Amino acid sequence: MHAITLENLGIAVAPPVAFIQEYLGTGLKGRSWYLSESVDGENCLNHLPTINDETVQAQILEQIIDTLKKIWDRHITHGDLKGDNILLPQDQAVLLDLDAMKQHEDDEAARRHIGKDVERFLLNWKKDHPHPALYELTRRKLSEAGFSEQ
Repeated sequence: MHAITLENLGIAVAPPVAFIQEYLGTGLKGRSWYLSESVDGENCLNHLPTINDETVQAQILEQIIDTLKKIWDRHITHGDLKGDNILLPQDQAVLLDLDAMKQHEDDEAARRHIGKDVERFLLNWKKDHPHPALYELTRRKLSEAGFSEQ
């Protein structure tokens, strides 16, 4: 389960409560559900644009990127890195919606999928909720951390 892997890496996730897997009659996996405790906090998609101080925005982005770097350094990608999948309770990044998360076997696959995570994260400020200054700040902070769009 990805939540346990992330917790072992020191990454905050919503505490897991249950995982339910539905199997089809032939033993094939069907639908699944991951249930977690509720976490109070605003998602970064809504929170970051309300901050008028670029220094504070940069600090929060650095914390988010540090969290992402921990998984990316281990060839793990989120797979659905929308801003509403990152909560910021007390300015701590908590990753949500882990069902598309994957650990990649080789450097090339990891690099390609990390690039997709980066692109998806940048879309938050480019298309989903257009904020050109926040897009540029996020792009710059990702680049400084060694990650860029494909």
